[in-house]
Amino acid sequence: LQAKLPNGQYLIPSAVGSSNNAAQANILNGAADTSLIGTSIFKGDQADASLDFNATANDHMTAKYYYQHTPAISPFGGSNTLGFPENEDSGAQVASLNNSITIGNNINWEQRIGFSRQKVYSSFSQALSASDVGISVPGGNYFPGITMSSFGYHGSNSTVLNLGPNSDFVDQGYFQNRFSPSSNAIFTLGHHTVSVGFNFDYTQLNIRNDRVGHAEISTRNFADFLQGNLEGSGTVLEGVANRHYRTDDAGAFIQDKWQFRPTISITAGLRYDFNGPFREANGLMFNFDPSRYKASPSAIVNSGFIVAGNNKQYGTPGVSDSTLKGRQWGFAPRVGIAWSPKRFHNKIVWRAGAGIYYNRGEYFQYLSPPAGNGISGPFGVTQEAPFAAFTYADGNLSQPFTSIRKPTTPADIASTLPTLDQQEKDCTAMNIYNYITVSGYGCEDIPAIIGNYNINNVLPYSENWTLD
Repeated sequence: LQAKLPNGQYLIPSAVGSSNNAAQANILNGAADTSLIGTSIFKGDQADASLDFNATANDHMTAKYYYQHTPAISPFGGSNTLGFPENEDSGAQVASLNNSITIGNNINWEQRIGFSRQKVYSSFSQALSASDVGISVPGGNYFPGITMSSFGYHGSNSTVLNLGPNSDFVDQGYFQNRFSPSSNAIFTLGHHTVSVGFNFDYTQLNIRNDRVGHAEISTRNFADFLQGNLEGSGTVLEGVANRHYRTDDAGAFIQDKWQFRPTISITAGLRYDFNGPFREANGLMFNFDPSRYKASPSAIVNSGFIVAGNNKQYGTPGVSDSTLKGRQWGFAPRVGIAWSPKRFHNKIVWRAGAGIYYNRGEYFQYLSPPAGNGISGPFGVTQEAPFAAFTYADGNLSQPFTSIRKPTTPADIASTLPTLDQQEKDCTAMNIYNYITVSGYGCEDIPAIIGNYNINNVLPYSENWTLD
């Protein structure tokens, strides 16, 4: 309560009003008892450039570039008091280089290389550190996010005071880079127009999660706050929470448009797609392989929990860098026909077609558990066992965490799973989720609820049939 910001202002301002009675009335009515004024700042910078160059009459080059940077600062992004502004850094860049060459009267060849970069990163500044107010936080000296329930008074109208960077997304964001070369050629051969081409995409998706060492704690009411008593919902994250995902995508096609009659054209083609699965540069990927799971009535022989093969410490023998086994490629035939009846003098065209179209199956958001299971949300996969672990508050306001739960190992996960006997005695997923202890077995000891992309999933596709 006596802590002051660098400008001399109290961290927690005193209640104000035209009189003491007015201030008390505000508190009892659940209204704000003081007002703080801060300035939100948004800045947007954009730039673009392009260049067209005719090397020869048949050789044309184009270069394009676009830049955007939109940082924003919010003084009350996660805190109801000054001193902990949220800084959001977002931006994008796109560049392309294109070359088009005409060879004779029958061939047109185009080459292109593109690059794109996107970033969004949210971080909190702190005018005070944890030690400045007598709080000890493991893993750093970051001021914790503190939720002070019923801070004005203990009643239904009392408001909540959030102090410090109080958010599940403290110092988190992503940075994505993509390199995309491609080439296409069109050949005119009599009544046939043949198109061939290929494309390749190399993507870097870097998840920056600096939440490690940033604690969240809470107090039930003002009396508990004065006594340093905490509610049991506080957490702090330890372990490795950054990820560096990589994917390779490739495609190739051939297509022939045949002018069968002056009024009828038939187009047929075949496309190959490979949408490469995610792999993590340091092998920080895991999954569940049901074919490996083995259990006896009294023990778990194999948990089925696998770690990417490129993980130097815990890699599971025989497992790929992505952990996936399902086919992530496919061939997609397509056919179409167009007819313009002569009687309508080219004013009406009938079209029909059918084809298969492949789509990426695995996305980053599929790797995290669904919302509501504790470790969840878009960054949930970076905060799960075995590479990271949450410790729950068990101390007081000055030392919220008396011990730290270190990240587990894949072998530890097997040792804590329920045996067949325990499963038969209602140690079900629902009981695990609700922390119900069955026959002396603590279902809550299950180390984590993990999100995963099924290792046997194959590349999904859709069929498209058209008539217009």
